[in-house]
Amino acid sequence: MLGDPSFIGKLWNKGVDIAASIVASTISALIIALIATLTWKFKRGRDLRLEADKQRQQSRIAQELEREKRRADHRDFVRRLAAERDSFASAISAATDLGRLQEEWVRYLRWLTENRLNNIPHNQKILNACAHVGRMSGPPNVVLSSTQLKLIAEQVRDTELPPLELQG
Repeated sequence: MLGDPSFIGKLWNKGVDIAASIVASTISALIIALIATLTWKFKRGRDLRLEADKQRQQSRIAQELEREKRRADHRDFVRRLAAERDSFASAISAATDLGRLQEEWVRYLRWLTENRLNNIPHNQKILNACAHVGRMSGPPNVVLSSTQLKLIAEQVRDTELPPLELQG
């Protein structure tokens, strides 16, 4: 009886073969889908990390450029202040009479206040040492000694400015 299976037996065997191949194909497809999903998730995670690293690097570069620009602007500002301070010192030493000296001294005081340099301790000492300049009295055309003018001009040249380089 092992010889020839009946028609129903053949049909049954054929159905089992088809079911087995469907199960095998489904399992293969699931394995391939699982591998593809894991690969996609890994690649997506790697791409997101790379993008985040790229954005952090761009942010650091932008911050460094901004910091360099602020430093350059500050250096230019301090150089401008130094040039203005030297021009005040030259104008004071070139003053020929009391009226001109007091006029330049008032401009210098206004400049200190506008640039917020009047509260620096060293500059306070200069202002205290030269306080008599604003209180000098007499006719405006009184000629002053060059020694007095040089001393006052040296005090002005000694005005403390902010540091040339920004900290941090």
